[in-house]
Amino acid sequence: MSVPEIPEYLPEVGGDDPSDVAGLTGHVIWLLRDLASDPRVPWRAKAVAGGAILYVTPGLRRLLPRLPGAAVVEPLVLAVALRHLVAAAGYEVVKETWRGDDAGFVWLLILTGIDA
Repeated sequence: MSVPEIPEYLPEVGGDDPSDVAGLTGHVIWLLRDLASDPRVPWRAKAVAGGAILYVTPGLRRLLPRLPGAAVVEPLVLAVALRHLVAAAGYEVVKETWRGDDAGFVWLLILTGIDA
């Protein structure tokens, strides 16, 4: 899977207004929810994403011993799980379920590396 070419004009998401970044985060959360309930997405990708979310859940973290460097590992686990889930779903399913604007979708494509 190749990363799409970055356009000359890359849409700005989250300039000076913190609500822009919060909005993008909200759209990604809605996307994850929608992909998790979509029957076209393979169950293994859903299991990986669910496991990553459980891994960073505060209640589970109290049960597991804290590892050095967990502050770096936890976001990485979530990013890899998100990329796997979106890649397994495919461009058409992701485009169909995306609730955000086009700028956010371009960033999602670039960050997850799915082909357009």
